[in-house]
Amino acid sequence: MSTDTTSVAAQYLTVGGATVDLTVRISHDHIADEDGQNWADINHQAACTGCGAKEDFEDFGTEDTEPARSAATNLTSPNGHAAKRWAQDHAATCRALPRG
Repeated sequence: MSTDTTSVAAQYLTVGGATVDLTVRISHDHIADEDGQNWADINHQAACTGCGAKEDFEDFGTEDTEPARSAATNLTSPNGHAAKRWAQDHAATCRALPRG
């Protein structure tokens, strides 16, 4: 059985007035291993609501623990840092107006 948790971890305002939305999706779909450890896939995605640029930062087979989930949602994991850096860099240069 798969359960996904998706949340917006941060938003960055672009110079054009759009936002770069940084979301975190945690998929709890791996069964426990022989030691009883559960595993999850963690995806950070930065997506611009102006120009549509998008970047994914994925961790497959991460230990499904509270510290790992916390690091993912607080953007303190390695991929969380990378996604945050990409989102901030993109927001600082994107001049596209918000879609919609």
